[in-house]
Amino acid sequence: MGKVKLKKGFELPPNIQEFCDRVNKAPLNSPSFGQVLSEFSWEYDKGDFYHWVPLFNRFEDFFTEQIKPRQDLQLKDAARFTADPPFPVENCLQVLRVTSILLENCSNKHVYASYEHLGSLLAAPHAEVVAAALQALLSFLKKTHHAHIRWHGYKDLNTRLNVLAQGWGGKEEGLDLLACVSEDQRTIQQNLAKATTLRFEFFQEFSSAAQQPAGVAGAGGKVSIVVPGVDMLPQSDHALLAELVQRYQVDEQHRFSLLCKIRQARSFATLETRRLLVFTRLISFVVFAQSSPSPEAMSGLYAAEPEMIPELVALVQTEAPGLEWLRALAVRALGVQVQDRARYTAVIAGISGGAGQGSGLLSVLLHKAVAAFMASGSQPPPSPSPRTAASPPPTSPPAITPAATGAPTGPATTLSQAAAGVHLAAQPQQQREQRIAHIADFLDAMLSLVSTLVQSTAGCQVLTDAGVLQALLPLLQDKRWVTHACVTSRSVTSTYA
Repeated sequence: MGKVKLKKGFELPPNIQEFCDRVNKAPLNSPSFGQVLSEFSWEYDKGDFYHWVPLFNRFEDFFTEQIKPRQDLQLKDAARFTADPPFPVENCLQVLRVTSILLENCSNKHVYASYEHLGSLLAAPHAEVVAAALQALLSFLKKTHHAHIRWHGYKDLNTRLNVLAQGWGGKEEGLDLLACVSEDQRTIQQNLAKATTLRFEFFQEFSSAAQQPAGVAGAGGKVSIVVPGVDMLPQSDHALLAELVQRYQVDEQHRFSLLCKIRQARSFATLETRRLLVFTRLISFVVFAQSSPSPEAMSGLYAAEPEMIPELVALVQTEAPGLEWLRALAVRALGVQVQDRARYTAVIAGISGGAGQGSGLLSVLLHKAVAAFMASGSQPPPSPSPRTAASPPPTSPPAITPAATGAPTGPATTLSQAAAGVHLAAQPQQQREQRIAHIADFLDAMLSLVSTLVQSTAGCQVLTDAGVLQALLPLLQDKRWVTHACVTSRSVTSTYA
């Protein structure tokens, strides 16, 4: 962590220097800081991280001054969890938005070193800040100009990502991923009382009986916390955390997990917050799986979620309106598991089969994703090609992206509707751009999965059976897709393997 030194003799392009100077002149604690950043959009060709070193160093100043001292992020002193000044939400969101755009479009991003700050923001009191921090991490890990990132993670960050990636109950309990994001809320309503009840257990050692919380026998052992109806409580998440930490003497290593359980229980109250909960879990899992986690951590996560692959496949298959952003993350979550030998066979079976899908689920998804993209009239997905819009990365949830704050958001057009040629231009401009970005991001996720499958003999056979040549041929014929020619060419080559 820390600032990056600019290479000797390295000159910044004049337009980049001018923007960095404007940002540097704005006070970090002033709304003008975020306002200047809100004007940023990607208007460049291939980017280089070193061109933006002064800007990233200014962001480091912001994190150090405005974020690092906050007690609600450190979770050390329970008496001060709610004593911080108001959180700089808008400025922080703009910093994270610009960070995500730059990391997606710049090479040499391995130099980026603000992981500790992004990790601390995962405890932020605002859900949109947590989501934006996760998006910045995902942008860091995506390919840029066909170059992969080898990342060894960061210990404290990995610990928090592991917690966020954990589930809350599967289909047997009526709390599977698809049920959580579906408009049909009957299943969730039947299990709402259970879902909104906080249940947290941890082991604690006490030096004397006088230090034991009420209801705990012996000098040490399991402490159980049960709080029904968390969604109806008036306290904020951090205020409730402070109360429980003091009452049950929760040690520091368990506090972030308890905070996540509080958020989880409160999130089941509405469809919007449930979808955000699913978004947080999926993007955390995708980032965690690529952060060089220990085998024990991954096996423990998988053991606790035996139905993860079927749940992801079910989510990918749905064509319910407005879920492209979550379906794309589900595809990426399957993609990172293909790289795990212990999960490879199960993922291959899941994506190459499917009830009622004679030619396989992968074939259907590829054809629909390509058709939707072609019908939408959009540009290729933002990774690895440059982004030209000022909006946040397309993976971001529609309801919480900084650019969409206060803007109306309606149900997005489904892939099948787009493939049938629904005219998107009649929609409000901002909504149209966001929906097109989600369609493009889903296709980008599918191509990332294809590029992973190409690397193995079994994967090549799956692609051949799925008719990848026929599915991707329209992309090869479309001049807009030249930046993804490498992926498409490898996919076509695999059909002859």
